[in-house]
Amino acid sequence: MPQLKLIVVAFVALVLTGCQKSTSAYNDVFTHSPKYVTKSSNGFVPANTRRKSNKKTYFIQFRARNALSYGHASVVLGKLDRRGRVPTDKKGVLITGVTEVAGLHPRTQSTVPFSLGHVLPVAAETGWSDGDSEDAYVTAKYTIKLTEAQFKRVAAKVRARKERHKTWHAVTNSCVTFIRGIARDIGLRTPKRPHLPPGFVNSLKRLNGKNPKV
Repeated sequence: MPQLKLIVVAFVALVLTGCQKSTSAYNDVFTHSPKYVTKSSNGFVPANTRRKSNKKTYFIQFRARNALSYGHASVVLGKLDRRGRVPTDKKGVLITGVTEVAGLHPRTQSTVPFSLGHVLPVAAETGWSDGDSEDAYVTAKYTIKLTEAQFKRVAAKVRARKERHKTWHAVTNSCVTFIRGIARDIGLRTPKRPHLPPGFVNSLKRLNGKNPKV
């Protein structure tokens, strides 16, 4: 009977939501420091400018991607390129130094199996995981363009949420619940029913539209 309950819990977890464990080292800050950003204890933030600009040259992007299991969800923060697009190289990989990834996933260097997180909370990380930076794996995305002032507020809320999350659980504290929390923190409407990563991102986009107030 206890084994049956364990199987049911694991099945429900797979249906509701999930995350893919990272296979690479944890990295949650910009790795370079271009002229328009300055380094701080919380990562990189836009450099102070003489005039406040209302131009939307920054962004936050909610992303879902394929993985070995049932996918992963994360957000990307950064500065748009000259064409007003999320900066990627010719291979469709996010450009380091002008982008930052935030996503909740089981700790990379851990002896605890990923599957245990479907039953009990396991130690987590809140940065980049393997595959997050490659457009080839993306199954859904929702980009919101931001002014510099909006970006600073949004980045602060994202980093505050990262500080609060130390564990991962497939149902109660997953990659989807993590980006749902970020969406709520910045004032977005969120879907009420559970979703797998692509469904959540697409529903978020439908609920909030192209230019939501953040």
